[in-house]
Amino acid sequence: MNSESLEHLRRIRSALTQHDEERLLAAVAALIEAEPVNAALLIWTRFHSEEDRYFRRVLAYSLAKTATHQSKYLWAPLAEYVATLHSDDEATLVNTLTAIQTYDERDELLSAVLAPIFGGFALSCTSSGARVVNSFCDVVVELNHRGLLASLLSRSQVRSVRKLLETFIPSKGHSENDSALAVLRASKFVDILPDFTSRLDQEDQLLDREPPMDLDGSAASSLLHSVLANARSSYALRQQADKANGVTQEVRLTGSDPNKGRLTVEVFEKLFHSWKTAIRDAVQSVAAGANSKMTTYLLAPAQGSFVMRFLVETGRDEAVAQALDDIAELIVKPEGLSSDTRWSPETRSNIVQFAEILVQNKLDATVGTLDPQHFQRPRKYIVSSRIQLALREVRATRQGKVVPHQFIATLEGANRRLGTFEALSEELGYVKGDVPTNRKALLLRKGIGSRYNFGVEDRVTMLGTGEEKHQWVLVSLTADGGGETSLDAKTLQEPKALSTNDVPQQDLLDRIIAVVRLLAREEEVHPRALGMEDDKSSRRHIGYMRQAARILGLVADDGMVTEAGRMLATLPESRVLDFLSLQFEMSTVGRVWKAWAGVEDLLGLDENSAIEFLLAKGLSDSMAKRRGRTLRKWLLQFKTRLAEEVAI
Repeated sequence: MNSESLEHLRRIRSALTQHDEERLLAAVAALIEAEPVNAALLIWTRFHSEEDRYFRRVLAYSLAKTATHQSKYLWAPLAEYVATLHSDDEATLVNTLTAIQTYDERDELLSAVLAPIFGGFALSCTSSGARVVNSFCDVVVELNHRGLLASLLSRSQVRSVRKLLETFIPSKGHSENDSALAVLRASKFVDILPDFTSRLDQEDQLLDREPPMDLDGSAASSLLHSVLANARSSYALRQQADKANGVTQEVRLTGSDPNKGRLTVEVFEKLFHSWKTAIRDAVQSVAAGANSKMTTYLLAPAQGSFVMRFLVETGRDEAVAQALDDIAELIVKPEGLSSDTRWSPETRSNIVQFAEILVQNKLDATVGTLDPQHFQRPRKYIVSSRIQLALREVRATRQGKVVPHQFIATLEGANRRLGTFEALSEELGYVKGDVPTNRKALLLRKGIGSRYNFGVEDRVTMLGTGEEKHQWVLVSLTADGGGETSLDAKTLQEPKALSTNDVPQQDLLDRIIAVVRLLAREEEVHPRALGMEDDKSSRRHIGYMRQAARILGLVADDGMVTEAGRMLATLPESRVLDFLSLQFEMSTVGRVWKAWAGVEDLLGLDENSAIEFLLAKGLSDSMAKRRGRTLRKWLLQFKTRLAEEVAI
């Protein structure tokens, strides 16, 4: 390669960097004039990893202009280009078809490298604009004349191509459509295309013996070998799918990081998991009872990209292949996700997650589905920059509805301050929801572990991704079997007077809990069972513990354990303080203290006001000080626990 050609290549790179269309075209034309045989190969070997679609159009133009010069290795960029071509650019497609039509230097090898990918390319062409269809029809006639067409299209693919061509209306004066249809109807095609792996191996060996030194040495040789390897891999995939009576899907990821041969493990794992879950659900929805199973293959990196391959073994390969194509199409056009009810909310959610990971990491994807009868289907091209806005709108789409429920359930837990409840019903299972501020009074005087009639609203928010978010909201809570509980806390008979029997004098909550647990097990409550000395003082303090348990509603006046006490005995330690705080809030002393302080919940109480409160309620100075210390200690423990819940 002379210095003039090197200068043209430099100008091409500069024009690409600066996005200067006029200079780029001039530099490419000058290179083709200086290097008519190798111009396209030089551009391909130097810039093959460029993602700019305008550059790809320039390369297709170079292929068309140099194909008649019988370049020995032009099969390589043609094959690589057809395999990754963006199908919505008419000029690129027409130039590529021109190159295929006129390049016949290595027909046998051209057939070998194109066969695994030509079917999908043909379907893309026949579903494009009039210019592309006319050019494709010319190629069909030419390839048939050269004896190549039967080794590039299977019988199933021909049926699809014919169907598209039969519905195409050519412009006046064009007869290419009729000529191509005549060829497709008359020629003999097979179900499964032949395997040219041995021919690819021969070319591999030839490249090792005679590397293309006139291009870029080892770099060019490496690219040529990679095209052969990709073709060989595609044949292997087809054989695997045929043997498994299944479908293979390939997802090729490109972008700046894949071009450098790297992709973070976290990103790859997220992409793999979301897409595998989406296509597994899709397969199950269309192949129920077909004993489908999935094998996953990861190839990284592959020709400046990362590849995920999924082999689905199924007795319904055509239906599965179509389903896989359909969910890929939803990423190309994500605005259809909100209204597409073919797939479950979980499937749609995984599709959105996959697309969002692409956008977040500036990755593009090419999704191709291959099945042995219809090998290969048109590929889907996902350009992350194009779907970003549509994904944002899908995420923002919300619809709501309210579903009322009435059921009998056990009250498993409640927190009046946080406004939450937990219930267990035979009808709905475990339900955890919210209690509005104006209905928090419903939780007062309710026993954990008791059964009640629940009135609950299920407020459902349906997202554009297909996901449903549920919020359970308590509407009513009544005794099992009747008796409506008022929603207004003012109707509750709040005590105003306070006696000494209502005020605890045992400040150790763990001792009170231990006493209740012994009573629930019907065991004797004596000092040694509580780790205390067996003396008069200890027995007096046990009396204080029993009194505190009665104040908290855990023990009845006759000394028997209440339903609330039995519930406490079964709770794990992590829930004991929550339970006791609710019992204290429902106790006489708790309600009178809140009323005196003018607050709604325990967090509003000031623990340092305990002595002042008891004095105001008529307790003597000495008694108010002693029992005030107990109230202060209890309240501090409850508030500390409640504050932890808020932090979580």
